[in-house]
Amino acid sequence: RRTALPLTPQRMSDLTRLLRPASIALVGASPDATKLAGRPLAYLKRYGYQGRIHPVNPKHAAIDGVACSPSIQALPRDIDLALILLPAHGVVQALEECAQQGVATAISIAGGFAEAGAADEQHKLTAICQRTGIRLVGPNCVGLLHPAHGITATFSSELKNAMPRPGKVALFTQSGALGNSLLQSFNDLGLGLAYWVSTGNE
Repeated sequence: RRTALPLTPQRMSDLTRLLRPASIALVGASPDATKLAGRPLAYLKRYGYQGRIHPVNPKHAAIDGVACSPSIQALPRDIDLALILLPAHGVVQALEECAQQGVATAISIAGGFAEAGAADEQHKLTAICQRTGIRLVGPNCVGLLHPAHGITATFSSELKNAMPRPGKVALFTQSGALGNSLLQSFNDLGLGLAYWVSTGNE
């Protein structure tokens, strides 16, 4: 079992695995691209992500031609980012399993934590991060975007329309709704975007 390490300049390079992952696991991926859990895979394929994609869903052998893993434990041990697409009641166990599988970073989109009065459940996520060293964005967030490399670890509805062109401006928004609105403005104005990270409950 890994133990948490202090945040040092050397460990800051771990953020590269979050912002520019070479492999993304989609935990709870859906074959229905109209659903929140189905959009990320559809976006990754649409916008040309060149890294490895690992949907995790025991109900499907493959989704849209991409082979599914039946469980987090069946994933390779070098996954950079896990996008946890499960509802709140499944996130704690999924994050623990990701950490034990050696996943470097994770994003949880689920609401229903501190913002809904379930602070104890959110504290469990914090404890896993502190104990294992896995880094978590969220919960209750919209995910992240890196246009230059087609990285769409998000269910943002704006990507149904277009991807902002690559640029040098980075957005870090606590509010997913505000971030999504800004993405629309970037598209409407033709502005370049380096990254967008929706931090949620932080």
